Amino acid sequence: MLNDGLEIISRALGYLEKVPLIDVERYANQYSEGYLALCHLIRDRTDPGCEQELLAAAYAVYGWMPTILKRFENLVQLSQFIVEVRGLPLNNAVPLIRDAAQSNRGGVLRSLNNSVVGTSKLLHFFRPDLFPIWDSRIAKLFGYVNGRHNNPVVYLAYFELLHEWREKCALPEVLCKTLQRGAPEDDPISQVRLREYCLFLASAIRYGFDLKEPE
Repeated sequence: MLNDGLEIISRALGYLEKVPLIDVERYANQYSEGYLALCHLIRDRTDPGCEQELLAAAYAVYGWMPTILKRFENLVQLSQFIVEVRGLPLNNAVPLIRDAAQSNRGGVLRSLNNSVVGTSKLLHFFRPDLFPIWDSRIAKLFGYVNGRHNNPVVYLAYFELLHEWREKCALPEVLCKTLQRGAPEDDPISQVRLREYCLFLASAIRYGFDLKEPE
């Protein structure tokens, strides 16, 4: 899964390097205001242990997506999973995420619309430093098309790759500053989000913005 991942990431950053920073900032600004608002709502103000608040957060996230929320399953298990991992250090959380991806056919990671994509977005807003967002745009960089990326085990491979990248390689400082604009100085955008967003922008620049999300 995600073979040659770091090499693909390097090529993706190469796409970004060919674009003037002012254009990178313009692309990023299309999403940054809504992103920061959702962080404030979900990370800071939503209790994942309350199913009603969790469901409201899921609807808010789907308002940020091309599709609408039609199905929500395993909500009790999803609530328990978020509560359990929310306060854990990264190293302690990773085994739980592996188990969620590999047990019961990854049901927890398919809780919203049977979609790993949508569920990853909700998880990200509860722990932006832990869960990278996974979608069709980024998946295309790794050769996944026609919904084949909508798989919990593939998401786990992507999760591990993003954290390997975070540990091994720093992002160019000027790119970090460009993508951090708009975020409070005392609450910067997480390194996981910056990396995932670099891949999103690289794919958008490489392939265009017209890729469809699965439900």
